Amino acid sequence: MSCRNLLVILPFLLLVSCEKKSDPITVDVVAVVNGTPITKREMVRRIELTAVPGIHKHKGRNKRALDMLINELTLSQLAKEHGLEDSPDYKKSIKFIEQQSMIRELFFEKIRANAAPDSQIIDLTLRKSLIRMTVKTLVTEEKSIADKWIKFVKSGGMFDDLIKESESDSRISIGGSSFHWGDGTVPFQVEDGAYQTAAGEMSDILNLPNGFAILYVENAAQDIILTPYALSIKQSQIKEVLQARRESVLADEYVAKLMKSITVKQKGDGLEAVIKFIQKRLELTKDDESPLSNIMNQELTLSDDADLSLPVIKTPDFVWNGHDVTVLLRNYNYPIDKSSRGSLRKTMTEFLKSAVTDHYLALRAENIGLQSAERVKDDVKTWGTYFLSLKGLSTFAREDSTLDKEGVKSRVKALRETAQIEIKHNILEGIELTGIPMIVVWNNRFNQHLATPPLMKY
Repeated sequence: MSCRNLLVILPFLLLVSCEKKSDPITVDVVAVVNGTPITKREMVRRIELTAVPGIHKHKGRNKRALDMLINELTLSQLAKEHGLEDSPDYKKSIKFIEQQSMIRELFFEKIRANAAPDSQIIDLTLRKSLIRMTVKTLVTEEKSIADKWIKFVKSGGMFDDLIKESESDSRISIGGSSFHWGDGTVPFQVEDGAYQTAAGEMSDILNLPNGFAILYVENAAQDIILTPYALSIKQSQIKEVLQARRESVLADEYVAKLMKSITVKQKGDGLEAVIKFIQKRLELTKDDESPLSNIMNQELTLSDDADLSLPVIKTPDFVWNGHDVTVLLRNYNYPIDKSSRGSLRKTMTEFLKSAVTDHYLALRAENIGLQSAERVKDDVKTWGTYFLSLKGLSTFAREDSTLDKEGVKSRVKALRETAQIEIKHNILEGIELTGIPMIVVWNNRFNQHLATPPLMKY
């Protein structure tokens, strides 16, 4: 069995399992593994940053989380025994962790601190959220069609006539929705457009992430009545949604301003060489959903005939060749669309744009000294243990190439059985993990799939 089949990275879904605020994190030791302590603080931080399988199930949640950490620690100790802490691949992983940690700290410093909504906006939005909107919609990706809609609206045309004209046009989607503010049923652009439009009227043209829309409000009626207790909960939920949306806007503006003066060139020959390399790697796996990080390994890189020395990305400050891009693909646990050469080229271009942006965000963070922030140091320590545990797993493949997944589990179990482990059950049982998912990103869908570490509020 090859290394790529052993190093199965946990599905990083940007899940945060926060401890209740009433129970502050302390330095209490939860367990000791071969003389190395796992503190309550370390456990909570680790679970905040990663999804634990079945974390939404309350029964046995703490034990499952601690078992994962103990396995990682014993594997990382095995890796240290083999000297893998000094391997170039591990050091590159640590460097990537530092980059992503600084980006997250930059988010806290420059975005979150300025995104809190005021009480007046919360109150106005609360009133809107009690009203159910029922709308008809027309959606297209074609700007030329959207331009025709603009002329139609200005001419005073009726929405039903516009629907009749659109029925035979395959470029236009006709639909309808019924929703409340903030329930996630429709894109927030459609939501905002609906609440700005009176019943019986058409909206202006709405700009969507991948196209344009126009809507007609069929009905707007309050259908929610809140008790005082439910009102308090609703206000809290609205505040969170408003802040998240404001963070997305501010982050997008921050990135646009940062990248405005930077010229980034993508080289066609270099990109084609990487695409050729990826397609050859795909021949080695039948799993179409497998992330590229699971198939982009060093051993295969050395045996491939694609010229990965060609430049792929050129900026005023650095050049990435094909080898550099394969390293990025291993670091970012992103499942790129591999269904065809065209879709692969398109998503690779988007991915590289995101990676270049990350590079400059991290550079900005470093320039203002965020590498010394406590959160950054803690993240590097947390993820350093995790990635070192993956190096520990790789030793099994080198020792026995015939191991399957069950064989790997048996080896991990045997390693754990030989370890000296002491668990403080009273402290473990007192940790309350909620398992609540909270996603915060730089308004970029690629960053939702980062392997390390997500942009996440603690």
